[in-house]
Amino acid sequence: MARFDDACVVVTGGASGIGEATVRGIVAEGGRAVIADLQEERGQALAQELGDAVRFHQTDVTSEDAIASAVATAESVEKISVQRCHSQYCTAQRCSCS
Repeated sequence: MARFDDACVVVTGGASGIGEATVRGIVAEGGRAVIADLQEERGQALAQELGDAVRFHQTDVTSEDAIASAVATAESVEKISVQRCHSQYCTAQRCSCS
């Protein structure tokens, strides 16, 4: 069993840098990910590259409504297991990061 089997992870800032590496690692370990990022072109390209295990949701992490929408996207895939934030604006109170 891979470390992320049956896991769905919301990764803010997931279209590039550490966030992108996190998304790739989750998928490599059997998980699913929602890339929550403003960078639409990069996010869509990464989601397309990684296939059905990944969805992109354009998200401004300074907007609680945008975060809620990204979480709803993830919940439509399967139960969210983890939310991983890679943004200076994302706090535990604002997007339930742990």
